[in-house]
Amino acid sequence: MPRNSKDNSLKRYKLMLSICEKYSLYASYPKVRIVMDREKKEKLKYALHYVKLFKETLEHQELLDKELINNEFILKNDGWWITRYSRATYYRNRNKAITNFLMEFPLWTYFFQLHYYLW
Repeated sequence: MPRNSKDNSLKRYKLMLSICEKYSLYASYPKVRIVMDREKKEKLKYALHYVKLFKETLEHQELLDKELINNEFILKNDGWWITRYSRATYYRNRNKAITNFLMEFPLWTYFFQLHYYLW
């Protein structure tokens, strides 16, 4: 396997991990609309939009990909795959699921006005 392919796989994994961590953070935001300043309203609006896009993208994935992304990145279940797959099959399926998700997830939302939304 060319080194370049391995490096790209690691970059995709790290990007997927950061997207899912951001989703988990934003999904835990309180849904109560209270009076707040404009900047906080914009951040909440962005967070809710991000959660919606993440859920829609995940909904369009194949069942195996959904299961893998959910267990690996959202629930962070260590070793959940050991009784189901060989190591090679697991990594092959994980890389496929990551690639499929990233191809459909609108990454512009991840980078859009990132400087403004950093805490």
